[in-house]
Amino acid sequence: MRLYELFLIETTEEDRAIISLSSSISEYLLQYRKLSGDQLTDVGTIGELFKTPLNILDPITIELESQDRIRRRIEQEYPDDVKSDSDNELAGLWYADSKTIVLDRANIGTSVMSSIVTHELRHALDDFKSEFKASSSNSYTKPKQKIHRKTPDDLYMAQPIEINARFLQALNAIVEVITNSRRKGLTKEQTKDSAMHELGRAFSHYDIGEFFPNKQQSDDYKRLVKRAVDFVDKEIAHQIK
Repeated sequence: MRLYELFLIETTEEDRAIISLSSSISEYLLQYRKLSGDQLTDVGTIGELFKTPLNILDPITIELESQDRIRRRIEQEYPDDVKSDSDNELAGLWYADSKTIVLDRANIGTSVMSSIVTHELRHALDDFKSEFKASSSNSYTKPKQKIHRKTPDDLYMAQPIEINARFLQALNAIVEVITNSRRKGLTKEQTKDSAMHELGRAFSHYDIGEFFPNKQQSDDYKRLVKRAVDFVDKEIAHQIK
């Protein structure tokens, strides 16, 4: 499916691969949960640590830092950039220049780590697929509506690349619902009902649609819904035989 938001071909298989990889990374990081102090920890590259169908991401280095150090890093390296105080931005960063994902080590072992990693992996993949235009070109970073360019938070949240990354976080939340339904022995129909209910909640939580010109009536938003439903169907088929 070609999404107008990013002018890239996005597929459900790609979405599922990112979420699966984020889960593997989160589990691998558990060995680092006792880190203390303010040091930076180089975990290694994705290609060194995991086998994944997304081998385009193999060169990415994963680093762990404290949130204070991440904040200082933002202030030092991007003093002129407009930066949001959103939790996701402070919890994880994607550096296209160095092909590095930086994560707040305080989230290791928590329920949010997989979601954070999913967000940053989407940024990384969008950059690789666009020959690193996604993090630098106005086509990817400029909000569609002028009204969303007036405040720092809106300017950040309304970027097409941010909408796409939050969309993956919404799908990540759906996987947990499907997994729990499978464990409870629910039917495919019951599981889909639960997943679609979570889809609505997750879309609202991550502001999917809020920053489109016509919000939920936008064709862009409807394409994301279609992509999400396809994801739900394929994930249920994979988990529930």
